[in-house]
Amino acid sequence: MDALKELVTKLEAAFSGRLVSVTLYGSAATPGWSDRFSDFNVLCVVKEVTPKELGDFEPVLTWWQAQGHRPVLLMSEEEVYNSADRSEEHTSELQSHHDL
Repeated sequence: MDALKELVTKLEAAFSGRLVSVTLYGSAATPGWSDRFSDFNVLCVVKEVTPKELGDFEPVLTWWQAQGHRPVLLMSEEEVYNSADRSEEHTSELQSHHDL
């Protein structure tokens, strides 16, 4: 988990006041996590994604992937909000058409 702490530190430095959150998800975020079998799935949310954010993100992403990790998912607050709305809408649609 030291690698995650270093990643967060690098993201905080890269994005300064523009960083909203860094979230670990997937199997590594569960009690059954195993460093031999679980990879790190990381979502980084910033206020907005512009060419500046992409440029500031690139060296951190390059470093992270050089460590053998999966790419970090970068999204804006608006993208996260809209994807959450669409997800609920999609789930409702599926429930009305299929047995879940």
